[in-house]
Amino acid sequence: WDVYRVIRRGDELGAESSGGEDEEERLAEIDAAIMEVDASHIPADGGDSEGQGAIVLTPEDFQIELGIELCQTPEILFTPSIVGMDSCGLGELFSQSLARFTPAERALIGGNVVVSGGSSLFRGMEDRIRYELTSVLPFGSNVVVRRARDPCLDAWKGGSSLAAMQDSRLSWMTRAEYEEMGVGYFKEHVCSNRYVATPEPRP
Repeated sequence: WDVYRVIRRGDELGAESSGGEDEEERLAEIDAAIMEVDASHIPADGGDSEGQGAIVLTPEDFQIELGIELCQTPEILFTPSIVGMDSCGLGELFSQSLARFTPAERALIGGNVVVSGGSSLFRGMEDRIRYELTSVLPFGSNVVVRRARDPCLDAWKGGSSLAAMQDSRLSWMTRAEYEEMGVGYFKEHVCSNRYVATPEPRP
């Protein structure tokens, strides 16, 4: 009986060894797949005592290479169609807005354009807006485009100043008005954005 016990014990050890090898191979395949998309991944075995298999990260591992994306990102503001948006860009908005004014008023507006907001910090944004305005204004128009002193916080500062005014309550919406009109309603006052229909294209 001792002989059978030894034989049985040997078979069990062999099966465990074979199963362990299969698991290690599968684990190695998973590690390799993860490392293809994540260079910082450390294999489950952690490398041997000599450091083989360990990953040494360098500054290059944390760099993102950008090419044409640097130009395409701000271009979305002028050509939304490049990201599949069916809407007009800033150039078309300039044309539609200026169409509401007389030639004399357009000249005054073109000579005093202030851009604000975080997007105005894109390199070359002022030049691009100047180009778009020049293309929709009469030839020879004086176009002056300036960036706000604090483009990221000017809108907040303006709202803060408005809220501090004694008569600012005239521009607030009451709870009753909100419940009746809904979130899309803006109370019409001197600082509100009134709805203006898009002008019909001229023949």
